[in-house]
Amino acid sequence: MSEKPAHRILVVDDEASIRKALERLLRRAGYTVEVAESGQAGLAALDAADAPIDLIISDQRMAEMNGAQFLEKAKAVLPDAGRFLLTGYSDYAALVDAINKGEIHRYLEKPWNDEELLLHIRQTIEQMRLQRENREMALVIQQQNEELQKLNKNLEHKVLERSHQLIRQKEEFDDSFMEAFRLLSALVEMLSPPLGDYLIHVGRLSRRVAQQMSLSNQACDHIEIAGLFHDVGLIGMPDEMLQDRLSDMEAHAFSVYSHHPVIAAVCFESVATYAAVSEIILNHHEYMDGSGYPNQRRGDEIPLGARILCAVSDYCRIVDLWPDDAGEIQTLAAKWLSADTVAGLPGADGDALRKAVAEQFLAEGAGTRYDTQVVEMVERALTGEAAADAREKWVGVEELQAGMTLRKAIYLENGQPLMSKGLRLNGKLIDSLQKIHQHGKIAGRIFVALPSEEPAAG
Repeated sequence: MSEKPAHRILVVDDEASIRKALERLLRRAGYTVEVAESGQAGLAALDAADAPIDLIISDQRMAEMNGAQFLEKAKAVLPDAGRFLLTGYSDYAALVDAINKGEIHRYLEKPWNDEELLLHIRQTIEQMRLQRENREMALVIQQQNEELQKLNKNLEHKVLERSHQLIRQKEEFDDSFMEAFRLLSALVEMLSPPLGDYLIHVGRLSRRVAQQMSLSNQACDHIEIAGLFHDVGLIGMPDEMLQDRLSDMEAHAFSVYSHHPVIAAVCFESVATYAAVSEIILNHHEYMDGSGYPNQRRGDEIPLGARILCAVSDYCRIVDLWPDDAGEIQTLAAKWLSADTVAGLPGADGDALRKAVAEQFLAEGAGTRYDTQVVEMVERALTGEAAADAREKWVGVEELQAGMTLRKAIYLENGQPLMSKGLRLNGKLIDSLQKIHQHGKIAGRIFVALPSEEPAAG
């Protein structure tokens, strides 16, 4: 049986040393690499390629045709290829131009981190594959619906039966797609465990808030996906930046930090089905009083999903990313809360104190930073979250049941990761785990959340 062909990547840069460095890195990673020294040469390479190019990496600053201009032309030639823009200097105007015209999937600065670059490449190629499958599935469903419309009236009962089957398939496809998003978010956890845990928490709690507000199941899906990926633009930034107030950041630090909603939104902008997710991510740092960023929107100008994500992400940032030491928490709280509020905080351990600070922060920001109704719904959802936490327990492999959700990743006894945190177990997965366990490859017990009925969405 022949092996699956390696993915093909085109590298365009007018510096020979950069081209060679990228070519070596990518070839070692198993990719087929083509190189070009200019935008015009890159376009010629696309035309002459004997097989489709899966991803294009282009430098921004090149003579005659810059990276943004080249990627715009490359998109017209090969719209299904991933597009990365690589630059050695900070140029916000070039980023905006590349996003608007070339619809780039990643914006990277030189010097790059090899592991991060390879991770971005894998994720983007996988994203493009999922998009193609989604289009193919949509086309199949459309064709099937057209066939149904041609059936004779005497076969109405069969038409109804077929329609129900298609609905079930679509629901199963949507459920599988959500699981795929949750699994992709687990990759972030492997790259940055604190950020990964935080994003999973934000996604889960945001969905609970959306359900409390009786939003549709599709809207709940979009809000959860936005929660899972809203801060992926922060990967590689210092952990301290997640704890500092914006007013404490130096101008350069804030300039870097404030780009992260735009960078994360780009991941979904080119997928029409998930345009709402892109909008939520782009606006999740906009505040009710217009003091947020990047566009200083206010009130109802901000999508409801973004208003939910704004409050939930700030709550989870404090609960998940602040330190454990009570003294350090008090010091950080003094930067965010009024003196009277800080003086009234309970003398509790780190976990309880972080939650108290987070709740007070939402309360003080209601009506200015946050939507007042959303803050009320977050408080209700936190009650449900506490009940969900009470349903978490350690179990043996033989005690696993369908519907349980992994609250910690499963590793083989040699340390190799097996299954990611957040994965919902089904019968097939449990059978696989039990077979591996019978060979003594899984050590210890497994931390799971017990199956529970989610609140019904409107």
